[in-house]
Order: sequence, then C-alpha cells, then structure tokens
Amino acid sequence: GKSDIVWQNTNTGHVAALLMNGLTIATGNYLVKGIPNDWQMVAIGDLNGDGKGDIVWQNTTTGDVVAWLMDGLTIKTGNYLVKGIPGDWQMIAIGDLNGDGKSDIVWQNINNGDVAAWLMAGLTIKTGNYIIKGIPGDWQIK
Repeated sequence: GKSDIVWQNTNTGHVAALLMNGLTIATGNYLVKGIPNDWQMVAIGDLNGDGKGDIVWQNTTTGDVVAWLMDGLTIKTGNYLVKGIPGDWQMIAIGDLNGDGKSDIVWQNINNGDVAAWLMAGLTIKTGNYIIKGIPGDWQIK
C-alpha cells in the first residue's frame, strides 16, 4: 500500500485523511468528527496485515487504548485493545517486530526506562513482554 496523511484537529476533534498517490491527492475526507480532546491519535500501522494503515488511539486521561481497522477512508471496525495503561507508559513505536506482516506496538516507561512490546493480530494482543529493562533516560527510541 501507499502511505497516506491523517490529521486530528485539537480544537474540534475532527479527524481527516488524504489518500495519496505520490505527491498527488487521490481523495480525502473526514473520517469522523468530534472526537473528545483526551483521545489522541498515537500511531498508524497495519495491525491486521491487509496492506492498509490502521489507527491507534490513547486516552490521555484514562490510559485506554483503542484501534480502528481501516479500509481507505472507511473505519471497518474498532475496539479497545486495553483499558487503563498507567500514565508513565508511552507508545513509542509501531512496526512488524516478528515478520508476520502485522504491525506490533512498542511501549516505554518514562520513569524507569523499561521497554515492552505487544505482538498484534488485528484488534487482538497475541502476546506481550518486556524487551529490555532500565534503559537510561537520556536514551530514546525513535
């Protein structure tokens, strides 16, 4: 698939996307309007291996994490991945860690430097574990 552009308006909560063909906009539209401000789009990756970018959200108040499986400008389905992630854990990367064609999610604890990952299959966390513990605070994953 091709990479697209997704925006979240921090005042209105509207979310819009442009489907791209190189430097040309193929089409674009709102995905949804009025998302509450405590829901932040934190990552886009192909969680279900269909070649299309899916959107991962985290609630900055509750720590809840939700994902939308996308088909272009259409939200196919969405659900909670987990509720109540502590505030010291931040989603820092998304990518296919195990080579199964599905994006996985990497977290880092901002207080102790621990790094953990979830291996994903769509809206299901197949497994999760620590990758490394105690990374010093001056080291950041990019």
